[in-house]
Amino acid sequence: PPSTAGRREEASMHSDGDGADDLLEWWNDQFESSHATLSGLSDGVAYLQLVDALYPQAVSLADLDMAPATTAARARNVAEVVASLKRAGIRVPPGISAEALLSGS
Repeated sequence: PPSTAGRREEASMHSDGDGADDLLEWWNDQFESSHATLSGLSDGVAYLQLVDALYPQAVSLADLDMAPATTAARARNVAEVVASLKRAGIRVPPGISAEALLSGS
C-alpha cells in the first residue's frame, strides 16, 4: 500500500476542495484506504467501516460487498449503512437516505 505521504499527495491532486484534503487524508489514514476523492466513499464500504468503528454491535460486515462492481451491490451496501445506524438507535434524518449516500451527496 502507498505510504501516508503518498496517499496525501495523491489525495491533494484529486481533492474535492474546501477542507476535503484533510478529511480524505484522515479517512485514508484511519481506515488504511486509498480513496482519491470523497465521492469515492459512496459505495457504502467506507461509511459502514465508520459505523462499525463507533457501533460494532449494529453492523453486519459479513453481508458487506468490499468491492462492489455494480450499482445494485453498492446500493445493498449503502442500505446496510442506513439499517446499521437505525440498529444503533440513531435517528436517521430524511436527508440521509440510501439514495443520497449512493449518489455521494
